[in-house]
Amino acid sequence: MSYYLWFIIIFIILWLLRKYIFNAPRNSKTKNLNNKVVILTGSSAGIGKETAKDLLKSGATVIFACRDERKTKAVISDFPTYMQDRAIFIMLDLCRISTIYKFVEEFKKQFNTVDILINNAGCLSNTFQLTEDKIENTMQANHIGHMVLTTLLLENFNQSEGRIINLASGAAELFSDFNLEKIKELQNNLDYNNIYYDSVKESMITYGNSKLANIYYTNFLKDVTERKYNWIKAFSVHPGAVNTELTRYIEGIMPKAFVYITVCLCYPLFWYFSKDSEIGAQTSLYLCYEGIEKLENGDYYESCAKSKKGEKSLNREMQDEFMKYSWMLIDKAIKGKFEIMKP
Repeated sequence: MSYYLWFIIIFIILWLLRKYIFNAPRNSKTKNLNNKVVILTGSSAGIGKETAKDLLKSGATVIFACRDERKTKAVISDFPTYMQDRAIFIMLDLCRISTIYKFVEEFKKQFNTVDILINNAGCLSNTFQLTEDKIENTMQANHIGHMVLTTLLLENFNQSEGRIINLASGAAELFSDFNLEKIKELQNNLDYNNIYYDSVKESMITYGNSKLANIYYTNFLKDVTERKYNWIKAFSVHPGAVNTELTRYIEGIMPKAFVYITVCLCYPLFWYFSKDSEIGAQTSLYLCYEGIEKLENGDYYESCAKSKKGEKSLNREMQDEFMKYSWMLIDKAIKGKFEIMKP
């Protein structure tokens, strides 16, 4: 057999593996979402953009809850004309609690109810920094901001059926270093005195902690909704390893030359084994389209199916202490400026 034929066979095998194994699965569920209102944070790029596009195709009205108006409206203008009237931008910066209150106020002026809330936005900060609310940036963008947003909207969910989808990650188990001792230390240091980081490792640990927080919050919402809002179900999602801009997270920490070498050596492998943004959106879409009676409140989903939670995610004592810490951060940030009714 010639070398050319072997090359063709290997290429086809590699292509099939990427298409049907590594860059899969694709959601097979469909649903008419006419007259349904979806709030989607971080919908101007990546997974959020692909999720929004599919929901608009299904007839939903999608609220693009993003901070960059120019960028978001440019994304909306690229959609087919029949979608654009149902794609509505309302400014939201999760790292500024004041804008979360303004977002909810503006949303309530335009809509009576929300059917689906997808807490999709997220970030990974290269260096330690505090937001204007004096909360660590990654934790506020990925968890605290969404927690405030969700709490302010609970009374506005469609009372026949509501869904809350929190984007978590496998990083919750891989990188998180939370334990009871550390959470207690954080509770006693709300001002982050002598806390900082400036390395890729520490950035990934902080990111993992924020993703574990997303799962803890979903578990918390399960208890809340079953007690008080039994028409709402909450889910957490691991979208998989999704192809993003590798240098986005390591520039500013490593020397530029090392960044370029890392990208050249690692990116081809990362691209091959990762999912693209469209496939990364599929599990969120599955949770939007699947019959509500077939979905378990509080569960963790991956690859368009229910998945097993990790050991840290199931630690109820850590969860309770971390949720206590989350409310302490929120109370500190809004004290004297806003009111919030804890569910």
